[in-house]
Amino acid sequence: MNITRTHKIISYLLLTINIIFFPLTLITLINGKSFLGYGFSAISFVLPIHLLIITSLLALKIKYTNNKVLLTFNIIGLIYTLFISIIYLIIYYGQEVCIS
Repeated sequence: MNITRTHKIISYLLLTINIIFFPLTLITLINGKSFLGYGFSAISFVLPIHLLIITSLLALKIKYTNNKVLLTFNIIGLIYTLFISIIYLIIYYGQEVCIS
């Protein structure tokens, strides 16, 4: 698998995860209640995920597909995004278990 294909796959994954997190961020801003249960402080964890939209879109341009710095940044961003997603799932499903 070459670097261009890997970079595009990572970029599409980041954009897909952002589609999931964007409505959750809007709900937090409108209601003041966070999906993580921490209110507005949860936005500080989700904001870097939204900033990865810029690097993902740049990586999809032909000019930047072979940029190793951008690839490294997107890989670190993907690891961070997956970590926050796992924490969200643990907290969300943990609350349902405690309620039941």
